[in-house]
Amino acid sequence: MTVVAENPQGENAFVDAFEVEMLEPFPAPAVRYEYRSTPNTAIAHLALNIPGHGVSDPVIVIAFFDHHLPYTSTCRARMAAVGRRGFRRRWQEFCCAALKP
Repeated sequence: MTVVAENPQGENAFVDAFEVEMLEPFPAPAVRYEYRSTPNTAIAHLALNIPGHGVSDPVIVIAFFDHHLPYTSTCRARMAAVGRRGFRRRWQEFCCAALKP
């Protein structure tokens, strides 16, 4: 999924990860992530510096789970940006579909 992180505070915020949790059809956190700036360009170490009252550049987040979904499965999950100490995590729910490997 392609995401952006919004910083509603007046100071700069630093995001170094995203967390994804599956809610339906099974409850589970993601076990591994890949970040990309384009579909073919991997980001080795995510580092987003978001200015006060600003929005980050778009990032592609690929989350991997230990459970398998049938190709036709739909799912519900939630995601949050993770930053340095003091960074407030805000979970955002979304609907998704399983992709065939």
